[in-house]
Amino acid sequence: MNLLILIGLAVTFVGIFYTWYQIYALMRLDAEMRGIPHPKGTALFLSSGQKGEGLLAYLIYRKRYPLTSPTPKDRAKSDQLKKQACLGIVFMAVGACIAIIGLSIS
Repeated sequence: MNLLILIGLAVTFVGIFYTWYQIYALMRLDAEMRGIPHPKGTALFLSSGQKGEGLLAYLIYRKRYPLTSPTPKDRAKSDQLKKQACLGIVFMAVGACIAIIGLSIS
């Protein structure tokens, strides 16, 4: 039964890292559309946080930079990244359920 717990934890960690990367990519795209200097560094620095404080800081920081008219390509990319982040959250939930089932069986 320990194998079921390990599989659940592995799926959960994959979901965590996948979701983090999608949020980073979404923040980078938003920073590029707004013209924020150093969008990759800003997104990397502000997307890393355990409690979401980086995301909150980014939302406050981006108020200084108005959104220019995004192209349809940018909007499509943003929608795709949001859907992929939701997929990562689903992976986290499924992995957690598998781990809990593994714990309850053993």
